Amino acid sequence: MIVLEPGQHFHSWDHEKMPKQKGGKVFIAVSYRGEVECHEGWLSCKEARRARANGEGAEETAAKPSRPELTGPMQNYVDLHRHAAVRLGLLDHPGAALRLMVAHAIAGSGLWQVRREPQRACSEIVAASLAA
Repeated sequence: MIVLEPGQHFHSWDHEKMPKQKGGKVFIAVSYRGEVECHEGWLSCKEARRARANGEGAEETAAKPSRPELTGPMQNYVDLHRHAAVRLGLLDHPGAALRLMVAHAIAGSGLWQVRREPQRACSEIVAASLAA
């Protein structure tokens, strides 16, 4: 198993499909948002050539369709709670909030807006959890 650095993408074009029984590895890619993707049964092109030279022929296997790690409502729950945690952190540290606001104002960010956040929970249970 190989865990990639956060934000580093798994490039399937640089790897060959190889069953795990014949030496295929599992690559785990972690995004900056915390999402995790597992790519099972892959070898780098260099390692695959070496395996074929040693007589361990690579068989093409049908890739399983990948499913998202979280369902839609669960992703909404995680996103809203993550956003609420950042808001709470900024309320606890008004100096950091001020520096963040000044940095956005100076840099002229396109994200700089003064309006109510249009987020909404996809269910009443999530809304109740967020309110708590």
